[in-house]
Amino acid sequence: GFKEEEFQCVATNEFEEKRIAIQIANEKCKYPTGYICGDIKTDDVKNRIYNEIEMWKSVEKTKEIDVVVATPPCQGMSVANHKKNENDEIRNSLVIESLILIKNINPKFFIIENVSAFLKTECEDVDGVKKSIKEAIDSNLSERYEVVGKVINFKNYGNNSSRTRTVVIGVRKDYITKVTPNELFPDYQEEKSIKDVIGYLPRLKTMGEINSNDIYHSFRPYDVRMLPWISNTGYGKSAFDNEKAEHRPHKIVDGVIVQNTNKNGDKYKRQTWEKTAPCIHTRNDILASQSTVHPEDNRVFSVRELMNFMTIPKHFKWSSEDVSKFSLDEKKAHLKKYDTTIRTAIGEAVPTSIFK
Repeated sequence: GFKEEEFQCVATNEFEEKRIAIQIANEKCKYPTGYICGDIKTDDVKNRIYNEIEMWKSVEKTKEIDVVVATPPCQGMSVANHKKNENDEIRNSLVIESLILIKNINPKFFIIENVSAFLKTECEDVDGVKKSIKEAIDSNLSERYEVVGKVINFKNYGNNSSRTRTVVIGVRKDYITKVTPNELFPDYQEEKSIKDVIGYLPRLKTMGEINSNDIYHSFRPYDVRMLPWISNTGYGKSAFDNEKAEHRPHKIVDGVIVQNTNKNGDKYKRQTWEKTAPCIHTRNDILASQSTVHPEDNRVFSVRELMNFMTIPKHFKWSSEDVSKFSLDEKKAHLKKYDTTIRTAIGEAVPTSIFK
């Protein structure tokens, strides 16, 4: 989103190489040294970020950094993560690492995006005191920055699917007479229906089918024994609502049908064209996840459809390979290799339209 608005990325940090590879494929940074893979808690990674900034000041004559964007992992606070553990506080410490970087880099602006419970979640601050993340942001940054945090549903601000998130925007106080944090939040827009967003895409009827013009618009295969569960699921209904036992999710034990437990009403649920697309989760690859089934086809949403829901442009690349020249077998191999990584990345992404 920032790149489409002609910002240049000085440095980017990711823990996983496969995520950095996606950024490299999209030429996110001008210099190869800008891609910094590693644990941001280490001095080595921090110093590589600081060194990259100094290089830009020298080579590009950059006086200072305009904006720092932080989207630290949210496993420790996500409502989807019901099983909290002792590692959650360690994960939340990545938020503190972000605050340290912002304080040391001293950009004109900063943006932090995370789940809706973000600001109320507990963390251990640099002073060793446990406090809410909101209090940690205030204690570290309020002296230099005017800070506003809001919980908004991105579907009302330009995204094509429901996604309630916290956005924190800070404006350095020497710029506050020019622009306030509130002015930088996206403008309200009418939400769109699933039909509006993906209704024009070709239908996919056969398991494993790949659209001839778009490798990422494909029918993700699944266990064929589940096909009757989905093919008999009515419009807007869950497979658990099907009349016949053999058409409801189940397993066979000693030749007897044992029904699966329906712990979530959105599992195996067929969506409807009229509603806004649901929140895209990381497990958008399986029928048993939340609200993943196409309104009419017997499949989960394709990668292209998910990209449309998250306003990721069609020209965005998921690998450095030229997929347009692939044979059918090469397309199948590519999807087998990258499909899960792509879908997880989409589920964890911030919609392009929001950052624009």
